[in-house]
Amino acid sequence: MLPWLYYGETIQIGTYPAVIVAGFCLCTVMLRREALFSRLAPRLVMDAALVGIVVGGVCARLFHAIVEQPAVYWEDPTWLFSPFAGWTFYGGFVGGLLGVWAVARWHRVSPLRVLDVFAVAIPFGQAIARLGCLAGGCCYGRPAIWPFGIEVPWSVTVDAHGELPAHLLAVPLHPAALYLSLMNLGLFVGLSWVHHRRARPGSTFAVLLMGYGVGRGLLEVFRGDTARGLWLGDWVSSSQLVSIGVVAVGLWVWWRRGDSPA
Repeated sequence: MLPWLYYGETIQIGTYPAVIVAGFCLCTVMLRREALFSRLAPRLVMDAALVGIVVGGVCARLFHAIVEQPAVYWEDPTWLFSPFAGWTFYGGFVGGLLGVWAVARWHRVSPLRVLDVFAVAIPFGQAIARLGCLAGGCCYGRPAIWPFGIEVPWSVTVDAHGELPAHLLAVPLHPAALYLSLMNLGLFVGLSWVHHRRARPGSTFAVLLMGYGVGRGLLEVFRGDTARGLWLGDWVSSSQLVSIGVVAVGLWVWWRRGDSPA
């Protein structure tokens, strides 16, 4: 855990926001590369990205307020506008994709072609951004103990307060954020292969939805930050419920995808 890249008297640089910014910058490079490959105007894709970031940011905060910590925001609604309040990936993911879809429709370009470009870049950016979660100590995992009391050799321990509950301090935990980073890296490789085969429009986007939904749903079993919301007798997390819907949409997009290569 490395929450600060630099901590001075007048200037403090947090690891989490720094890594997030790096992820956005590298994701932009990937977007341009995939746009040129798909014969789409880079300006169109960048416009869609800017709108997606704004809409996604709003939805990420609203999802956090409505699903994960409604009592906190109900008690103090101004917390919605605080830079220190929480965000959720799925809220930003869904909102961002809606923003991209709207821009593509506005420019009268096939939304599926544009979403295919973003389908490659999103897991690439996520693979980097999740390392910020690992350094910052958020998205922490469950105690990393296998059956028979054997500790997972790649476990991590956190010795500083923050989001981590006191009873988990100095306890070996699963590096859940690292698992998500590796999953996204694998998705990026696979989706790049699908996209560069010039599959039918919507194919890459559909595979992203199905692959991420299944992978995220499975990896949720290693997450320990249960304050995000548990349902059905604490057996299912909010993210797992959303993952089911994401996979269902992915299957629908696969069925309805375009007939001609992108």
